[in-house]
Amino acid sequence: MPTTFEPLNQEAIQHALEAIPFLQNPQTDLYVYNGPESLTPYTYHEQVETLIGNLYEARLIQASDWREWWPTAEAFFGGTEKLEEADLSTLIRLFTAHIRKERFEEGHMVNLIESGYLLKLLQRLKAVALT
Repeated sequence: MPTTFEPLNQEAIQHALEAIPFLQNPQTDLYVYNGPESLTPYTYHEQVETLIGNLYEARLIQASDWREWWPTAEAFFGGTEKLEEADLSTLIRLFTAHIRKERFEEGHMVNLIESGYLLKLLQRLKAVALT
């Protein structure tokens, strides 16, 4: 049975794609140190937080049980050639599974960024969403 997705917000997709240069920079600091007195001594860099917000606003992260889509996300993780075949529906599943997983597995986002996988997802989104 096909999944029906909410309509995408094209303007927010454009804003999400603006994170590509940030993710391409190997000198990128992913964290901000808030000090030892803070309840959260480290938080993600503002660019990472903005990207996540834009992905939600673009509706690339759908309300669903992300664990349903996790097998799809695992199948695509690390395989650049397979990712090049991903359509928009698959990208929505991948963004949803990976971004929502961060809520339950702290550090997952860092792995996505440091491995270059989040960058690859955005580049594929650019190829699919802007054609």
